[in-house]
Amino acid sequence: MHGVPEHRGLRRGGGRAHEVGEVVTMAQATKVFGESVLRKEDDRFLTGRGAYVADMLPPGTVFVKFVRSPYAHARIRRINAAKALKLPGVLAILTAEDLKDQVGDIITAWTIPNANLKTPPYPPLARDVVRYAGEAVAVVVAENPYIAEDARDLVEVDYEPLPVVTDAEGAAKKSPSPLHTDAPDNVAFKWTLAGGDVDAVFKEADVVVSQRFVNQRLQPTAMEPRAAIAS
Repeated sequence: MHGVPEHRGLRRGGGRAHEVGEVVTMAQATKVFGESVLRKEDDRFLTGRGAYVADMLPPGTVFVKFVRSPYAHARIRRINAAKALKLPGVLAILTAEDLKDQVGDIITAWTIPNANLKTPPYPPLARDVVRYAGEAVAVVVAENPYIAEDARDLVEVDYEPLPVVTDAEGAAKKSPSPLHTDAPDNVAFKWTLAGGDVDAVFKEADVVVSQRFVNQRLQPTAMEPRAAIAS
């Protein structure tokens, strides 16, 4: 059961707004198609009762900022953090070399049966090679976020740019510089789902239409930045 906050008048589209204190069933509360759905989260933010990570910082909290690659594909020749480490308030600057015996690689959470899925190493910080623009190569730890940002800009990274591809078809061709050595064609897996006699169906069809479709890239990324506190 859910209580519904106060709203005045009618909903857009003519539906009745719930009265203050009115209780509705789960089935009623989840009816969304053809309805002007009332937002539930606004009240706590508009009245100052929203909880943000910045409001939860315990004493002694330190802050991190990441040094990220401007290249989509490049070899990391050298990382020089000497200038950044001299900045007052900087506590540490870590690279993949510092983490290799302390933090394991990111695991593949979703496996695909009978697809010969390739799972190359995926370290939290790029190790030797960056494979996408924005990949983190170092992390700066400082007493406050402003010092961390200033120090991040002082970290010097020497890159050797490598060949890149900008579409899936180009990536699937054998590349002289693949992203991962155990996947020379840049294909992570091939998964075939089939049933029945496909060739016979096409042969017997009255009409066969052939069309090429190109979809835009979709990135389910929230406008709000993500944040986390660890202790």
